[in-house]
Amino acid sequence: MRTVLFDYQAFAMQRVGGVSRYYAEIISHLCSSQILNVAVPIVYSDNDYAQQMLGIMRRPGLYRYRKSGARLAHRLPDSVNRRHFERAADTSSDAILHPTYFNPYILTRRGSHKLVVTVYDMTHERFGNLPDPETVQNKRMMMEAADIIIAISQSTKNDIVELYPQYADKIEIIHLAGSLSRSPESEGARAESPYVLFVGSRAGYKNFPVCARAFAGVLPDWRDLQLVCAGGGPFSSSELGLFKELGIEQNVSNLQVDDAGLSNLYSHATVFIFPSKYEGFGLPALEAMACGVPCLLSSVTSLPEVGGDAALYFDPQGADELAGVLARVLGDRSLAEEMQRAGFNRAAQFTWERTARLHEEVYRSL
Repeated sequence: MRTVLFDYQAFAMQRVGGVSRYYAEIISHLCSSQILNVAVPIVYSDNDYAQQMLGIMRRPGLYRYRKSGARLAHRLPDSVNRRHFERAADTSSDAILHPTYFNPYILTRRGSHKLVVTVYDMTHERFGNLPDPETVQNKRMMMEAADIIIAISQSTKNDIVELYPQYADKIEIIHLAGSLSRSPESEGARAESPYVLFVGSRAGYKNFPVCARAFAGVLPDWRDLQLVCAGGGPFSSSELGLFKELGIEQNVSNLQVDDAGLSNLYSHATVFIFPSKYEGFGLPALEAMACGVPCLLSSVTSLPEVGGDAALYFDPQGADELAGVLARVLGDRSLAEEMQRAGFNRAAQFTWERTARLHEEVYRSL
């Protein structure tokens, strides 16, 4: 039985987040495979998904270093996990290595093993102002070495091929899936005040100011409407200044929530807006559809690929265009209900069972 080895990187980078959730989901589904032996040689992680879905627990001693703020806080647990992975690779005669990010240390243990690398997006390559040239270099090194590159959308594959056409023949597209669903208590219930929902980081290419300006554009006709931002940290001084400039500071709030809280926010939202200028996939769009909220999505990169005919689209450069689409949904209950039904159907096409099965087929091909 062929062994697939996943490493620690994504679970060290994130407490929660799309990359680590992706790996936790496919690993947990692949563990029931009849033809693969799936191994995750990690001895420590404070990643929520690693603990909840993979049974990997915190090591108290290492966690104490992390909490102390000492320089060893990150280096020590990462070093332990790295050595554990290297030992597993060295003792496996013919494994498939699937690193969870792009640190090329894994190449020193390549040997006769096959290598699969997942590319989530080409954000660092497309947005040169992101201060991480090391990721660009490491990603290219790993793609060069890979036997198969998994791209999480056609849009991501297109970007890879445009920048690195030499890798085109070894790219396989496997879509992600959503992990959230409509809150049971939301059936038949409505929020006290209607609200527009924005989820995740608001910085840079996530394009949040367009959402805020569009919201301000419809507020005169919808005085009780709220703009709720989930995650992304507290509002910055520049964001607070923008709210004051637009006269919406009393209608905007920020909440930090866990998965259950996020599912509840999606389920009670009137509209979900995703104005991003770039996405490798766009999990929040899929989560929103699965929770039954009408979705207004940016018309670029992967978002039309995810939303299909179930969403309405707008140019991410145009706050006025977005305001018009938002007003249309707010004012047409039958349209909103039709989008809700279409969203449920669209989200049902993306499952982790299917994603895991396609990964299994990739490993079998090696």
